[in-house]
Amino acid sequence: MRATVVLLLAWMVTGCATTPRGPLAPRDAAPRSMPAPARVSALWEQMGKTMPGTWYARSQERTVTESFRPISNGSALVEDYTSSSGRPTASVYHPDGDSLLVTHYCAQGNQPRLRVMTISDDATAAVFRLVDATNLREGQAVLVEKRLRFHADGFDQTEIYRSPDGKTEETMLRFTRAK
Repeated sequence: MRATVVLLLAWMVTGCATTPRGPLAPRDAAPRSMPAPARVSALWEQMGKTMPGTWYARSQERTVTESFRPISNGSALVEDYTSSSGRPTASVYHPDGDSLLVTHYCAQGNQPRLRVMTISDDATAAVFRLVDATNLREGQAVLVEKRLRFHADGFDQTEIYRSPDGKTEETMLRFTRAK
């Protein structure tokens, strides 16, 4: 028993936590505290009213088009877009009890799941952080944070990816509704 406890403590201290399919650095895992259920409900309502439809954003390289649509009687919101590699990708947002999750179906073939961890008082801004990832292969970057901020003309979306060497890449796009 004592040897098991020592091994478990050593495993936790060295940061050997893994996702079902690969290593996940302890700094990537979302903290356990979550926003109040009322804020989660307000954010979900904001997303359901604001996001369905087609949106455009300009990056340095190209124009990005995203579309959002509710599915499953409004219990999930699908975000569809084509990555810079030209491969279609999707993210699915959905309530999870008193929280909100998003699963991103990445063009790399992995599927990070992120949980909402911060919501502004007026539910116009939210931060989702990595919980875990499936099908994460050695050498792949993974989405570790996604931020949304709603404004009068649309919304800003920021994605932060962490590569295996610990470097991060942050991309922010300002989306306006297609006319």
